[in-house]
Amino acid sequence: MSRKLYTTVEVAKAAGVPRATLQHWIKTKRILAPAVKLVGGKGTRLWSGAKIAQVRKLKGTLRPGSKKNTGARRRTKTC
Repeated sequence: MSRKLYTTVEVAKAAGVPRATLQHWIKTKRILAPAVKLVGGKGTRLWSGAKIAQVRKLKGTLRPGSKKNTGARRRTKTC
C-alpha cells in the first residue's frame, strides 16, 4: 500500500497558509519538516497526510495578524 506524499506547496494550500509562512515555520522550528530529497534533480520535501494535520493544527493556534517578536527593532521618527 503506497501512501500519498505532498510537496511543500501542496501542504501550504491544503492547510490554507502561504508557502512562505510554512517555510518560515520550518526555519523557526515551529514545525518539524521532512528531510529534503532529490526528486528529478530538484530538492523537495515530501510530506505525509499526518504532517498536513500538524500544519493545520499549528495554524489554528495563531491569531490572525499577530506577530511574535522577531528581534527586529521598530524605528522611531526623530525630528
